[in-house]
Amino acid sequence: MAKKRYGLYSRRRTIFHGLHPLSKLLCAFMILVSPLFLSDISGSLSYLALCLVLVALGRAWSSLRALLPIISMMAFVTIVVWPLFWRGGEDVFGLWGISITDEGLLRGLSMASRLISLILVGIVFLTVTRVEEFMAALRLLGLPFVFTFTLMLSFRLAPTFIATVGTIRDAQKARGHTIDQGNPLRKAIKHVPLIIPVILHAIRGTDVLSMALESRGFGKKVNRTSIIQLTHTWRDPIAYSMSVMILSAAIFWRYALL
Repeated sequence: MAKKRYGLYSRRRTIFHGLHPLSKLLCAFMILVSPLFLSDISGSLSYLALCLVLVALGRAWSSLRALLPIISMMAFVTIVVWPLFWRGGEDVFGLWGISITDEGLLRGLSMASRLISLILVGIVFLTVTRVEEFMAALRLLGLPFVFTFTLMLSFRLAPTFIATVGTIRDAQKARGHTIDQGNPLRKAIKHVPLIIPVILHAIRGTDVLSMALESRGFGKKVNRTSIIQLTHTWRDPIAYSMSVMILSAAIFWRYALL
């Protein structure tokens, strides 16, 4: 039986897995800020190619495949919708009073490239960083324990909730409730009976979670310890340097084209 994965984290040996979680967080932040300085199509596509290299180095292809339908839908909507609101350039297509320009298409492609790049950086970060490590990095930044714990809990509960919905759907199918047949409207209507068991399961899980937290003294104002021992290695300065170089290159690209 295949091992069940909660979240995108994958236990592998890559150059990113051995980094300090705070280094991963700060480097991801600098890389995420970089596309804000890119507005042309060449810069956006170059940044997208760089993010694909990061996916390869982090061996995050399985996580990317899991989210590929959502990414494709977001990219398609961006490419289609953005040209509708851009009026510069020459008309290349017109229908029912709506004109699409060449600059609008390039702008839509550029925005889609940057959007996909941001998602890819997030995928790589979640693939190479455990939730506990992410929480420890936030604690090192001085954030309150309650905030970091709530954030970590949301990462944990989201895939669990999705798995619960899948289990309930399979149980309904086993009882003869055909959910995946018919047009999209009928499919949506057939999913209505799933709402009550999903809500009841969530309420029961919340009650059990609250008792577990209370039994462990959650909310007590004490100095908390952690089983995770964080150490910096020789890879961390290299990661910082590369991230600064990427951000500097994006800033230079922006102002060199002015």
